[in-house]
Amino acid sequence: MSGTKIRDVTRVVKTDEEIPIRTKLPERGGDSNKKGVLYAGFEVQVAEEWNGEEIEGNNLWYRDKNGDFYWSGWFEEIKQDSEISIEGDQSIELSWWLSGFGIKEVWDEGYMGEGVSIAVLDTGIDIDHPNLKHSFNQIDSFNFLSRDKDVQDWNGHGTHCSGIIAANGVNNVWGVAPKAKVISGKITRSVISGINLDVLADAIEYYNGKVDLISISAGVSRINKRVREAIEACEQTLIVAAIGNSETRRKGDYPAEHESVLAVGAVDELEKITDYTIRSKNLGICAPGHEIYSTAQKGGYKTDSGTSMATPYVSGLLALAKSKSPQKSMSELSNLLIETCVTKQSGNYSYDIINSTKFMERV
Repeated sequence: MSGTKIRDVTRVVKTDEEIPIRTKLPERGGDSNKKGVLYAGFEVQVAEEWNGEEIEGNNLWYRDKNGDFYWSGWFEEIKQDSEISIEGDQSIELSWWLSGFGIKEVWDEGYMGEGVSIAVLDTGIDIDHPNLKHSFNQIDSFNFLSRDKDVQDWNGHGTHCSGIIAANGVNNVWGVAPKAKVISGKITRSVISGINLDVLADAIEYYNGKVDLISISAGVSRINKRVREAIEACEQTLIVAAIGNSETRRKGDYPAEHESVLAVGAVDELEKITDYTIRSKNLGICAPGHEIYSTAQKGGYKTDSGTSMATPYVSGLLALAKSKSPQKSMSELSNLLIETCVTKQSGNYSYDIINSTKFMERV
């Protein structure tokens, strides 16, 4: 059987059942070719239509760009794709952390993070948020607590961080890299309640080599051998992590304290390092992280502050760079980002703050 190529359009799962993803049409392998499942609300970008196994009198199947198959009866009517395009649009009002750091100029050059995948290890993600549905990759997302695909965020921290990376302008709320793909790795129900070391190691091991970046806006006071080995095994995948929040501590959180991880602190609108950013000797760079307005659970929005917010900002900026120079490794881009930072002083403490314009010129 042959398929018919169509203009790429998005279709949305309408049933509450678990929808199987097949690597081939059913008659070409039966249940042996199942890859995973989709859930209600998940969107699939269809590239071809195929005639396959008949179910309830319907033999039309969809094939996406990855070559996976889905029975058409599980989906709603066609939803036309809307491209994210803001070039030359003067009506867009950007927050200070985007307008003041040259991000709009990068977008105008045509780089918005396309082709880049980022695993956000956090409290999950609001899977139905209108500002994140375009960027959320549910297939590769995983709940490392319950060992299933349910990554719904009931806390909001992971959703907020995901929006800083890839919100696409709904209600005029934007992320740094609106076309990047966000993969949710749920490793905690609340960052305040802490993280199990084995769960952290599981998540890092799982996404090593599967994504371009691992963004971690959470941390622990110590790591064990397994977590250390998981971090050190990440050669192609870069880990970006929050140094932590404390006005008294001088040692940051792990994984940020590990030498192979890009540790991130927060600055405010005046580019001053925040009082709560831990002044660790291993702090790599600082980025906007104070009073950041972004996505929240239940389709909402909120303002939050912390090195947790600065971390996805850096992840998004690296995604912009990767979309401009896909041939460069994440390690090369990370080194360039550090090299192009501007050194500033706060009392007796010096810190490096990102220079997005200079960085993207060097990429």
